[in-house]
Amino acid sequence: MTAPFSIRQATEPEAAARLVDWARMEGWNPAPTDAATFHAADPKGWWLAETPEGEAIGGLSLVHSDDRSFAFLGLYIVHPDWRGKGVGWASWRAALNGSEARSVGLDGVPAQQANYAKSGFALAFTSHRFSFSADSLPPARPDATIDLSGTPGPGLRALDKAVAYPASRDTFLNHWYSQPGAARGLVRDGTLVGCGVIRACHDGHKVGPLIAPDLDGALQLLAALVKAAGATKLILDIPEINPLGATLARDLAAETAFECARMYRGAPPIALDLDRLWGITTFELG
Repeated sequence: MTAPFSIRQATEPEAAARLVDWARMEGWNPAPTDAATFHAADPKGWWLAETPEGEAIGGLSLVHSDDRSFAFLGLYIVHPDWRGKGVGWASWRAALNGSEARSVGLDGVPAQQANYAKSGFALAFTSHRFSFSADSLPPARPDATIDLSGTPGPGLRALDKAVAYPASRDTFLNHWYSQPGAARGLVRDGTLVGCGVIRACHDGHKVGPLIAPDLDGALQLLAALVKAAGATKLILDIPEINPLGATLARDLAAETAFECARMYRGAPPIALDLDRLWGITTFELG
């Protein structure tokens, strides 16, 4: 007999905290502040599977854009004791069936691509997680970047929508650029052409997003972010579709850890300019 469980939409912040903590135990290395930041982006985007006694045994997030036309699926986790019992599939169906989004994205392990395809997801590109040392970066130039910490302006929001995420997500950006860590921007001829955020995780610092018009700009931003955060061990998720992404990894003497497949169900609202994307914002929220 299949053990009983139920699925519910969980709006309380504790639901996000539980899934992020499970992600930490799975080795996904989130930041200590990720739960609060992720939940603030969409308090309705959280789903939990529970036993009749109220014990959480699995779940996922489906965080929506501001107009809820696009959503990103992440933190898809089932407690080890409950795997193989239909918990994940039930959570998946409940979240997707309860969403009004016309398009949904995810970053999943390649081994699950075939399963995601059964739900209508198609591969867009692959990203590789790299780790590298601050010693591999050029010296930071004091005049090369500007501070972007705080509430993002229209230039940064437009840049994020054109390059990193195919819809408006001002609520998320307000929290992402205000979190502990550092945010820097690259300005050329008076125009913001690049940006990046660095945050401390349980192991090292993650950079994301990393947006720049060229390789030199990406390296300038990385150097400025690392200096501002005082970081030594760095993690960057580079999309393979960027034609110079492999060159950046080589210049950083970076070591690859694993890869994720970016997949979409339905056409994203806009096409992203992936030649300018050197680092995914976060595998959990896109």
